[in-house]
Amino acid sequence: MERIRNFSIIAHIDHGKSTLADRMLQATGNLSYKQQQVDQVLDQLEVERERGITVKAQTASSLYRHVEGDGQVYLLNLIDTPGHVDFSYEVSRSFSACQGALLLVDSSQGVQAQTIATYDMAREAGLEIVPVLTKIDMDHADPEAVKEELMGVFEIDPDDVLECSAKSGLGIHEIFPAIVERVPPPVAVSDPILEPFPQLPDFRALLFDSWFDVHRGVICLISIVQGELRAGDRIGIYHSGGVYDAQEVGIVTPTMQSTGVLRAGEVGYVVTGMRSVRDARLGDTFFKIGRGSGHSQVGSLLQKKDATDANNKSSSKVTTAGASGPAGGGGKGKMAFMTTKQYVTPLPGFRAAKSMVFAGIYPSADSSFDELSEAMDKLTLNDASVQVARENSTALGLGFRCGFLGVLHMDVFRQRLEQEHGASVVVTAPTVPYKAVMRSGEEVDIQGPAEFPDPTRIKSASEPLVRVNIMCPTEYLGVMLDMLDKRDGKQEDMTYVTTDRVMLKYLMPMAEVVADFYNQVKTSTSGFASLDYEEAGYREAPLVLMEIRVNGEPVDALSVICHKDKAQGIGRSLAGRLKQKIKRHQFEVVIQAAVGQKILARERIPPFRKDVLSRSGKTVGGGDMSRKRKLLEKQKAGKRR
Repeated sequence: MERIRNFSIIAHIDHGKSTLADRMLQATGNLSYKQQQVDQVLDQLEVERERGITVKAQTASSLYRHVEGDGQVYLLNLIDTPGHVDFSYEVSRSFSACQGALLLVDSSQGVQAQTIATYDMAREAGLEIVPVLTKIDMDHADPEAVKEELMGVFEIDPDDVLECSAKSGLGIHEIFPAIVERVPPPVAVSDPILEPFPQLPDFRALLFDSWFDVHRGVICLISIVQGELRAGDRIGIYHSGGVYDAQEVGIVTPTMQSTGVLRAGEVGYVVTGMRSVRDARLGDTFFKIGRGSGHSQVGSLLQKKDATDANNKSSSKVTTAGASGPAGGGGKGKMAFMTTKQYVTPLPGFRAAKSMVFAGIYPSADSSFDELSEAMDKLTLNDASVQVARENSTALGLGFRCGFLGVLHMDVFRQRLEQEHGASVVVTAPTVPYKAVMRSGEEVDIQGPAEFPDPTRIKSASEPLVRVNIMCPTEYLGVMLDMLDKRDGKQEDMTYVTTDRVMLKYLMPMAEVVADFYNQVKTSTSGFASLDYEEAGYREAPLVLMEIRVNGEPVDALSVICHKDKAQGIGRSLAGRLKQKIKRHQFEVVIQAAVGQKILARERIPPFRKDVLSRSGKTVGGGDMSRKRKLLEKQKAGKRR
């Protein structure tokens, strides 16, 4: 374990994480000649290559000989993480398998909002930070100024900051010695419960990622905390309760290489034949289950130990499942699992993925619901963070109500449905999860307008809040403050990072952020600002359900939940935009925005009518208005019939 280093690469979006990972793998000889001709080797999804972003964290192991030091060969386990705020969940998962992190900062852009967020997450996880400046060969790069920023924001000594250019390979070889010398090796952890029982398998591993393979089922990425795992071992999953055989174990280089064994401190994969990623709960604990007569002997030992403990504590009348339940059963199924589980301490996991944005996904006119359902089932096999439930809309028919980590996550999911599975879909406007307290005292979660309760039964309603961090040039400060005030933002802090850059911290409704906030921030600052946000609880708000009605019939797909004082403005905007989109018909179309029985906005699309004042290209009646009026009244009477 002394010669193992587990580390992540973290940074703001588009600061060169994937490019640096490619160069590091190339320097250690992990990539073939064909792979070296491809940019972003670890970004395997089409949407990642097309957008130039990392969506899913990827792992790669490599060997490095520390020539500048002790000359020993070290195993480096690298995890390339996403940079966008929507995928911070992927970053937090990666930290559970690491002891250090390379903090990348673009030499031309400096510290950004997500740089601060990922740094704080890494420090909270107890990781050793190795700062690295990238893109130092660009014409407008200013490494010395960025080092001063790092000193002012993070108190990082400028002498500890490495410089490199992942594109050209400049400075790449100086990063490896820093990883070996600064990142601590993994520490062996023993389970105190197992110390009196040396016959029990002393193996525990943390599951921190998984994906689905059509030929081999779910492939689990694990970090070995204690003991070793060999192909053929029987393993149990603590919280989900599954029992599987380790069919294959190995490391990712970035291709999967079977090694037959994984030892403490290593990061690798295990193939178990699991059929759904939902059975592999991220953060769960893997442990070994004994086989055959050996396990029966362990069961007997456990029974004797429990009996002894029960006699010693008879006054407290405490009995354990190991004493009263089955003690092994030849190492088969749940009996063996339950016997061993009683004497395993689960590893501390990490927070589960929580949906921040909800939207409806429906098949378009070119596809059917069955085709969409099949595509959704296949895609969710590789993205367990998406919540999916069927729903029926009167306007759009059968579809799905889905929960996502953010707006970008929603857009990436839609794009993958279309590109990888050929689905043609309609996605409704994103909404955020609200809460309501009913007059009966019941608390209700509201994930969409269709779930909004009867207003007469609501005692109070609450909206979710986010804490937004925005880094922008000082010349755009006035524009940003004005925009944040208009979106109900409450200023918490304003810090000048440098003389020409300022960090704003605001508390604001999540609904304002998930709409077009990101685009507005970029547009208002000519693309120079960056933002990051995190969940900040709920607060009571005057919420109403605003319906959009077409010819008196409500269209549920267009209904929105909003503040009472903003309902009229939103209603007028929606009605006006619908008037521009809906084509004229032979009948009148009336668009209304209403809250309950109160009409807030109304637009009318007039019907087509025949021009009775023109015959054969000539105007009827000349300048005589009475003749024209007679023809128009006759047409009006005909329409009335």
